[in-house]
Amino acid sequence: AKMKEINYTGFMDCNCIIADYNEVWFLEFCGRFGYNSHPNLSLNLLERPILEVVCDMVEGRFDTRVKIGFGASVNVNNDHYKMGLPITVPELIGNKFHLFDGYLEDDQLLMGGFGKEIGIVCDYSYTPKDALVGAMNNASRVIFSNRYYRTDCDSMEIRNSVPQRFRALQAMDIL
Repeated sequence: AKMKEINYTGFMDCNCIIADYNEVWFLEFCGRFGYNSHPNLSLNLLERPILEVVCDMVEGRFDTRVKIGFGASVNVNNDHYKMGLPITVPELIGNKFHLFDGYLEDDQLLMGGFGKEIGIVCDYSYTPKDALVGAMNNASRVIFSNRYYRTDCDSMEIRNSVPQRFRALQAMDIL
């Protein structure tokens, strides 16, 4: 069934093979809520703070209004991580950055030294491509030694990129 026909609202993780003549073989379809989804939802899409939403859910109320559009996230990594190295996050994007491995000491954000994934940077827009471009731009502003992140997320040249997959699902009238 098409998502719009069943009025589906919620999480979707869809891995599929798309072939000629609009053939689609679903390998996996689930309402997964992965670790990148948490900051993407709470920093980009919810219209209320995540703690308010969680408190309401605990108390039996379910009000999770979300913005219309797309959230995107880009992990910022460091292969040579070491505890105590400084991380600089400009105020401009502070609310779009979610720290995975680090701590605050004397008003300075520092690496925790436990893993290569330092954090995730998010953005929001009305198209997947624009949201990805915004997330990559925000990732470029987070500064620490040996930082790296994907810079090709928005590429239309990569066959399985998010914009290509989204366009394919639209072309097949699935979305």
